[in-house]
Amino acid sequence: MDRSRIFAVIVLYKQRPSESVTVATLARAIRENHGLDCEVLIHDNSPSSDFAADEFPEGFRYYPAPVNHGLYAAYEGARLSAGAGRSGAPAQGYDWLLTLDQDTALPADFFKAIEPGLRAAKDDPRIAAIVPHLAEGNRLLSPAYVGLSRTRPMPASFGGVPRREARAFNSAALLRIEALDAIGGFDPCFWLDHLDSWLHHQLYLQGWRMYVLDSLHLEHQFSLLNYRDRVPLARLRNFLAAESAYFDEYCSPAAGVAHTMQLAGRLMKQALRCETREVREATWRALRQRLAVPKSKRLTAWRGALGGWPGAGSVESH
Repeated sequence: MDRSRIFAVIVLYKQRPSESVTVATLARAIRENHGLDCEVLIHDNSPSSDFAADEFPEGFRYYPAPVNHGLYAAYEGARLSAGAGRSGAPAQGYDWLLTLDQDTALPADFFKAIEPGLRAAKDDPRIAAIVPHLAEGNRLLSPAYVGLSRTRPMPASFGGVPRREARAFNSAALLRIEALDAIGGFDPCFWLDHLDSWLHHQLYLQGWRMYVLDSLHLEHQFSLLNYRDRVPLARLRNFLAAESAYFDEYCSPAAGVAHTMQLAGRLMKQALRCETREVREATWRALRQRLAVPKSKRLTAWRGALGGWPGAGSVESH
């Protein structure tokens, strides 16, 4: 195993740490790699829950968040913890941040599987993200090439550095601490949804690159493939608002128009699939905002809706 030091953060929501497949499989993977330098933080966003009395694997720390500020607070807190002592005592700082959700099953040889990426990053200091392939069943999800308004998943056989802009889901991604510091950490405006889109776009703009592991393929449940059973209405509304804001803030006018058309197509598909009235109304509201409200006013309203601090525990989040 490469001697890179890894700081892992697992974000939980309404699940006991002892019941998380991620906690269990990460602990197994660490045991399989004797001498691995990996610290683990369990960041629990669950409301009014404190599982500190649970038994945790050796080296795992538990933090019950007093307020649910989504992925942003978990990742930003982990970034700061991982880099602690970097200026005064560099040996104390970690090299990589490993971001994990609560239901990612890692293979026992996980740390062996990421070695090609760590070796490549050692040779190329501009590699800022090392990501696995994620799929739900036969449907490829991540990583994906960035298009005008859509992304196109990379072939499952692809490995190495993509030649064009790409993005990847947060699950099981390794992020170089130095690169996160260089872009100023995570953006609190994308406190939950589209944080990964924002992150990889910022890294790409500043000349950092992604490395895709053809040695690591993980099953991932993508909630937005099933509105009816997996997505609370408040979460869907937050996703749509963040999605629109991302296109307004960081994409070209042509991409913004393409996204508006994509929303219209999405609404038609929802009607054909007989999605609930609430789901269709949320999508129609997002579409109407893009058609009837100027971009500057949309962004002002979106920032204002964050209420000074994003999340505030009002949205189902991991």
